[in-house]
Order: sequence, then C-alpha cells, then structure tokens
Amino acid sequence: NHGIKLYNPANIYAYAGGCCVMVASGTTSKHIELNHIEMESGGWAGTIVAPDTVAKNQGVYATGVTGDWVVKNCYIHNCGQQWVLISNPTPNYLFDNCYFKNGGSGSSALHSAGLWIYDNQENMNIIIRNNIFENFTGTGYISMSYRATETPVISGGYKIYGNIFKETDSLAGPSRLIGTNSGGYGAPIVNDVSFYNNTICNLHGALSSRITFSAVGSNVIATNNIWYNCEASPLFINITESNNIKNDLEYNPFIDINNGDYRLTDNLLGGIKLNNVDSLDPVGLIRGQDGIWDIGAYEYYEIPDTTPSAPTITSVSP
Repeated sequence: NHGIKLYNPANIYAYAGGCCVMVASGTTSKHIELNHIEMESGGWAGTIVAPDTVAKNQGVYATGVTGDWVVKNCYIHNCGQQWVLISNPTPNYLFDNCYFKNGGSGSSALHSAGLWIYDNQENMNIIIRNNIFENFTGTGYISMSYRATETPVISGGYKIYGNIFKETDSLAGPSRLIGTNSGGYGAPIVNDVSFYNNTICNLHGALSSRITFSAVGSNVIATNNIWYNCEASPLFINITESNNIKNDLEYNPFIDINNGDYRLTDNLLGGIKLNNVDSLDPVGLIRGQDGIWDIGAYEYYEIPDTTPSAPTITSVSP
C-alpha cells in the first residue's frame, strides 16, 4: 500500500477491530511493504476522556504469522496500547523513516508498549532505523520478545540506529526507553542487539531514559548515543554501554531543537567507528567521512561556503 490514510476512531480492543492494520490469528502475511501510509487510531492517553479513560486501540495489530515486512515513510499516531504489535514473527523486518507519535493506554491496568515484537528465535534481522519516536506513556518506546510459557525463549538480532526519541507532552514518560518484558514465567534472553547513533532528547520522568533487559544476553551493546536535556540520566541494565553522552553535555549541539532539527552544529566528539554496520546517517551522509564518527543520529557535515567572491576589478589606463 502507498500514499493513503487509514483512520479508525473506535477506542475498542484491537482484536475487536480497534486498529488500522490487522493480521488475525491463524492467518499469514509475508513479503508486505507499507509505504507512505498514515495510520491514526482511536486516541492515546492524552486524548481519551471520561467516561472511557483507557486507550485500548492499536495501530498495527498482527497476531498471525508475519515476516519479510518493510514499514517505511509511515506516520503512525494517536494509538493506545501499541503503535505496532507483532506477536508471531518470523525473520526480516525493516522500520525505516517512520514517525511514531502519541501512544500509550494511560492506565497501569492495561499494559502498553510502543513498538513491540514478540520475537522467539535468534537471527531475526530486525532493523529499526532513522525513525522519530515522540511521546509514549507505558512500558517503553521499543520492546523486544516475551516469554509466555514455561519454555525458555532465546531470541535476538536487532539493529536500532539513527533514531530520534523525544517528548513534547507532559503525559509522556515511559518506564524505559527500550528493553524486554519479564512475564510470569520469567524473562526472555535476547542476544545480538546493537543500539547505536541515536539521539534521545527531553525525556520526562525518572525512568524513561533507561535501557533495561530482564535477562543477560550476549552481544547487547549501546554506543555512540546522546541523551540530552532529559529529566534523568540513562541507566543500563544487562547491556554493555560505551562512548555515549549521558545527559551531561553542557551546551546545545543541535541546529534547531525547538523545531525538530537534530543535525549537529559541529562535530560531536567521542564516538567510535563501528564495523559491520550501516554507516549512513538519516540524510545519507557517511559516518566518519571526515575522520570523526560523531555521536548521535546525525553525522556532522560542514556546509561549504558558496558565497561568490567579489569580482576583481582591474583598471586600465587609456
């Protein structure tokens, strides 16, 4: 699908039809591309009013078998429990250049998580890049895996980079930034997660900056990220962090933070060159092309001065 809007104002549970895109249990949906689609559901915690004060709806609700999905250039907003829930995945997902805005149920009695994939196998190849995540209230902006039975779950294979996480509404402020959920049967083990070159700005609450994994996995790293002007500094649980700016930068490094321009005014030093990763920033600049791998979503690029030089005037004697 391309270039359409899906609008469902019904604030009812997703399984009952309160969503914009559904893949029902017992069905299979593979090799799907959702491109240039706006999805608006029945409201989030900031728009639901009495007497129905809990946002039950979702954006994408996929409980059937899915895999080989591309979701790009989409605007998914005003969703209750989840922007996207994928609970029966097979490998290969790309979320690219999407704008996720305003999500969460607003009630502790109805669990909500922004982009949640219940992966239950390794090497899932899930890429989440160059997106904007703005305002969520609930568990977190991105959640990985879930253990719903006594059978242990070992999963993984995520690359999360080039994203902007920001909050502009006082209701926003989840209990973590990204991580895993621990159910009644214990926690899933998630391996091979790379969270790098993201920008996290103006997050509210004491917990929203955290990255928390409920169990110890292997090769789970956070590097070259910047937390700026958040209410609390980040906390890292069961993830190895290095070369991050952790809410202690004493100046504003962005071109126009008030209008959402998070490109850099100068090199943001301290990043390290990463191998075997996508080295392009959200506008296509090669990270480290000037010899400095900048921290944050954007690579600094010095715009050349194209001002024409004054003409040289030579006087000639008659």
